Amino acid sequence: MGDGAQYLSVLAANLILMLSTRRILFGGGVMARNSLFAALRAQTKERLKGYLTVSPFDGDLTDVIMPPGLGKRAGPLGALALAMEGNA
Repeated sequence: MGDGAQYLSVLAANLILMLSTRRILFGGGVMARNSLFAALRAQTKERLKGYLTVSPFDGDLTDVIMPPGLGKRAGPLGALALAMEGNA
């Protein structure tokens, strides 16, 4: 689990700093483990090293790094939405 959280925290920190994104959603089977989210948030906060002192980046990042609201249905529903638009 350590390496997974480490690599994903590099991605998350880069997305936050380069794109000024306020929310990053991580999904999939591996992310179903809540302990991975805790490690990912902690390591991302460590990588940011206090560079961002504004909300929501000054806390524990639970409002920034989170699972998709649709849970396991996000992928199938996204594919269905694309198919309905004729983009599949």
